[in-house]
Amino acid sequence: MTDIFGKRHKIRNIGGNPYPDYYGGYIKNREDWEAYPKPDLKEEYRRAKKFYKGVLRKCRDIKDEICIFAQNALTSVFPPVWQGMGMTNFVRALKNDPKLIEERFRYTTDFVLTVFEAYSDCGAKIFLEGGDIAHSGGPMINPKYFNEYLLPCYQEVADTIHEWGGKYILHTDGDITSLLDFIVDSRFDGLQCLEPPLVDPYLVKKKVGDKLCLSGNIDTRHILVKAQRNEVIQAVKEAIRAMGYGGGYMLSPANFHPEISVERLKWMIETTLEYGKYPLQI
Repeated sequence: MTDIFGKRHKIRNIGGNPYPDYYGGYIKNREDWEAYPKPDLKEEYRRAKKFYKGVLRKCRDIKDEICIFAQNALTSVFPPVWQGMGMTNFVRALKNDPKLIEERFRYTTDFVLTVFEAYSDCGAKIFLEGGDIAHSGGPMINPKYFNEYLLPCYQEVADTIHEWGGKYILHTDGDITSLLDFIVDSRFDGLQCLEPPLVDPYLVKKKVGDKLCLSGNIDTRHILVKAQRNEVIQAVKEAIRAMGYGGGYMLSPANFHPEISVERLKWMIETTLEYGKYPLQI
């Protein structure tokens, strides 16, 4: 599968769940970009609105029990730009063809705003930017490029969502410790993942806990896959100790994948309901 951003995926079967596994980019240079077909955004708006209405129909019996976050699983502002090119070509263009990078970010920003507007028109209030900006070693690229190219895009999307009366949350894996100020400056309302053990939840709470709603920090490699019940309970209690005091924390899995155990998710929720009530007693 090659998507509208030039990202190439191989479709894998994980326990009956189709999963698009990224393996490279189609767009190597300006010539590829100019020749690449661009979607009709009016048609994308129509399709997104039809899709979201379908989600609402499926959730009509539980609409008062859950809050739906509007997200584009394979689209966002940042990853489609570098993934559509491949990291090597993307980094080369940062130096040699910054205009191409600007055009690519304009393209993804316009697409995100189009589909988010469709979701907003259907009643969505919380929007999730699902594009990773860090890995286990820190930022995916030099932060100066985030400030130059990505910051104005995030701010534009955030300001638009706020005009709609909505909230904007960033999901990103990796060690985002050095990017906390950037995330706040981007005008996000929340930060999701806080991947353990890469992120110190006490430090994040201290630095931006009064500026961002924090979410995540429950491990999805062991705790929610194969841990014993007491391990899940301890992980939940520790996350609440780190980020629950003073409010502004939504406990959740750091990530999500088909191998996560439903039983352990239930343990997580039960423990949260028991120990997450205010005033906190742990």
